[in-house]
Amino acid sequence: MGRANLKTVACVGLGLIGTSWAAVFLSRGFAVCATDTEERSWQRALPIIEANMADLARIGPVVGGWRERLRFEPNLASAVQGADFVQENGPEQEAVKVDLFTQLDCMLAPDVVIASSTSGIPMSTIQKNCRHPERCIVGHPFTPAHLVPLVEIVGGAKTSPAALQWARTFYESLGKTVVHVRKDVPGFLANRFQTLVLQEALSLVKNGVATVEEVDEAFVNGPGLRWALYGPFALTAFSAGEKGIGAALRRYKGHRENVLASIHPVEVDNALIDEVERQVGELPELKEPGKALRYRDRQLLELLRHLRQQVLT
Repeated sequence: MGRANLKTVACVGLGLIGTSWAAVFLSRGFAVCATDTEERSWQRALPIIEANMADLARIGPVVGGWRERLRFEPNLASAVQGADFVQENGPEQEAVKVDLFTQLDCMLAPDVVIASSTSGIPMSTIQKNCRHPERCIVGHPFTPAHLVPLVEIVGGAKTSPAALQWARTFYESLGKTVVHVRKDVPGFLANRFQTLVLQEALSLVKNGVATVEEVDEAFVNGPGLRWALYGPFALTAFSAGEKGIGAALRRYKGHRENVLASIHPVEVDNALIDEVERQVGELPELKEPGKALRYRDRQLLELLRHLRQQVLT
């Protein structure tokens, strides 16, 4: 399952995720045929891909001559003709994903793996009308997808283990960190963390425990710094010193249970949304969203560059 001599990748959808994926594939020397339902998206996408390529060049070598290897084809069948792999980045709507995969499955040879960038639609649903569902997988990146290393791979009920193994090998060859999510649960893996954190952040604001600015400051200047280096299990183990994670889990069991008992689902009603929106609008760093995003990406570049240098030394 999956082609050994991969040369051409089809990128279906040229939104935020699609333009990032296109840059990743181009940076590794692949030919990319991009397509989108809106022809005008090409004029918007090209400068974004160019900026993404410049970002990638700042953290590592990229294969030159990428413009000659990139083309746009508005017709879906023409775009995927001759493709050795397809990365689908269409709208996050179940009906759209199902229809796209049904079409792609009919257009492609059976050994071509099709991956969806979906952030939460089950692959079992997406692949349900495919004649060759065994080659259909989730390959979920995190924005900005050309910089953040993580890719979650998830199979559906009819996905072949060989397709998942092929996808792992391929994404790792792109420099990605691949995590196999072994059960097709809502939100997969990392988005479940994000959802829980956001829920509690909203609850703290709604209940008057802290302002939006204070919640963000506490996160960025506290656990956020450590989470860029280690995950929850490693950090919990550190909290007990040389005694290890078992001692930490036992020692802080009462504290953890007290905190969990005070956490309840929050209703995100219009009043809460309006209040959060008002407070976010008052944050100086978010007055200009475009500028804030560019700053985020610059800081991510510096962080990635630093972390890679530490690994090398």
